Amino acid sequence: MALENINQFIKETTELTLKNMWSSDVAKELCGKKVPDGIFHENQSILQADATTLWLRWFVESVCSPTHYIEDTSKSEVHIYQDALVNINSAFPSSPKAYREELATLISKKIYSDVKVERDIGRTFATSEQKLKLIASTSEPRCWICGYKFTEEALDQFTKKKGRNPIELPKLVDIFRPRGIHINDVRIDIEHIIPVSQGGQGDENLALGCGWCNRYKSSRTSIYDVTSKPYRVKFKLGENTRYELPNPFWIVRMSATHQKCQHIDGCNKTVKNAELFISPANNSGSPNPTNLKVFCSDHDPLVFERSVSRESAKEVWANKRRKIIFDFNDED
Repeated sequence: MALENINQFIKETTELTLKNMWSSDVAKELCGKKVPDGIFHENQSILQADATTLWLRWFVESVCSPTHYIEDTSKSEVHIYQDALVNINSAFPSSPKAYREELATLISKKIYSDVKVERDIGRTFATSEQKLKLIASTSEPRCWICGYKFTEEALDQFTKKKGRNPIELPKLVDIFRPRGIHINDVRIDIEHIIPVSQGGQGDENLALGCGWCNRYKSSRTSIYDVTSKPYRVKFKLGENTRYELPNPFWIVRMSATHQKCQHIDGCNKTVKNAELFISPANNSGSPNPTNLKVFCSDHDPLVFERSVSRESAKEVWANKRRKIIFDFNDED
């Protein structure tokens, strides 16, 4: 029945999208189509949760925009409540007064919470004590997002060990997560799991992250914070020619959320005991969020293909969105 529903969904939505997508009538028809279970594979919960969160934020901020109150510190939660109630009364005049007042209260609390964070925001630097505590919390310090095991040189730099050796860039990097193109990719960063800009505070919100994951995670939390299309670049990898690369944040989002190998038969590898990799579940499909899975090296379908020279990876990623073919098999 699941496949039957998917077939019907594709047929009906395709017919609609062939019509005028700028038509409000077509948009209403598409809105009425329920997305069937299974169409997003194992990433359905992530994609739908992020969509729900985004729609909620849009609704709340359509009533009262936080930016109106951030700089004007004279504005309090009461002022936001009053403004929200005016807009809610206008938008929902026939709803019971108690419901309108409750909605204004909920929105004003949410908006004021965001406003306070934005007013007080500043780069929070971890203390030496916090750094040492994070290092000592595990026998194998790894990136909390992808499980990358930090090198001794990176650990020495992080703890500012005297007489330390410099960090060296790897000769080979993962074409899908090219950690090592830049020196900052392989350093250790203090990561705020919940971004400071969204209220993330406290020691429990701190984790060790590799520079690559930290850079592409940034303050993003939703899969919809970035483009909806993969990067277009034609390159040869193993015996196959590929035409797309996933957006780096998609890799971060999937890795950080799953944090374990998704092999169909089960696996005990997690970010705490192994480095994990992103691969398309369907090798001939586009590497978009619906088609990306997390694997350990034992179950990675691209284990013998994904590692390429640092210079090759740099060239491919520099030419994303351009139809240039790179053949790594021709390298010495």
